[in-house]
Amino acid sequence: MEIEASPVYELLMSLLVFSRPEDAETFDVGPPWFEAARRRASPGLLEGLRELEPPAWLWLHLLGVAYKMPGAHRPARFLAHLAEYDPELLSFHLLGSYAGSSRIPPALLRQARSGDASARIRLARLLFPHPGTDQAALSRLLALSSDRLKSLTVDLLERWYSEVFRHEEREVGPVLASEARAKRVVGKTSPERLVRFVTRGIDYLPEPAIQRILLIPSVVVRPWVLMTRFSSTRVFCYPVEDDAAINPDDPPARLVRIHRALAHEDRLRILRHLSRASMSAEDLSRELDQPLAR
Repeated sequence: MEIEASPVYELLMSLLVFSRPEDAETFDVGPPWFEAARRRASPGLLEGLRELEPPAWLWLHLLGVAYKMPGAHRPARFLAHLAEYDPELLSFHLLGSYAGSSRIPPALLRQARSGDASARIRLARLLFPHPGTDQAALSRLLALSSDRLKSLTVDLLERWYSEVFRHEEREVGPVLASEARAKRVVGKTSPERLVRFVTRGIDYLPEPAIQRILLIPSVVVRPWVLMTRFSSTRVFCYPVEDDAAINPDDPPARLVRIHRALAHEDRLRILRHLSRASMSAEDLSRELDQPLAR
């Protein structure tokens, strides 16, 4: 069991979050963070993101590369490390070869990249058993050569760091370090209890193939919990505590979430009815003259 805070992880998580603008309202940073990031991003960075159309899991798969990186765990060192990486090996990481329950054969990846339709189908089924947008994103990435995929990835990360994340690094660094120290004190309990504690309720059952659990605190993903794995390591990117605010003048994020959730007339009406008596969803639907699914 390890608890490790690093601006490198937060760099990757911030790009992951930015890759999900449709979920802006669900993150504590909210739409203002997305708007600020877009203002800072250069036309070249935004154009590169449009060309790659990176799915969120692309950045999640780089956590393993960051974890295994030798030397100082700083963004500049990580970017230099990626620039030296073998393009084909990096593409294996990006495409999820080390993130599943079993290692994807390199030969299968090479066949899929060469355009072999049957190999692409087999690869998609191994990486993403459930059909959906993940398979479409995989097909898009497979169409790129290893060199082009590496070039785009490294360029986007370098631009994102210098134009966007660098402005946040100094503020989030101490918050992440403080969170990791606090959880290491709690970490004398069992791994299962610690995972449940930091993720606020996820019950983790030991997996035969997993030898290590890595807990990574994050500010930008709050209140989400993101899970992945690389080789024999299970990773949980969990939200820092609500009171670990970057700006001490900011209101507690938990209160912001509550008030945001209640900022709707129908929800306030529901609370008023529930304060008077216990009611089922059907009862509330009839009382408010609203359908159950909206």
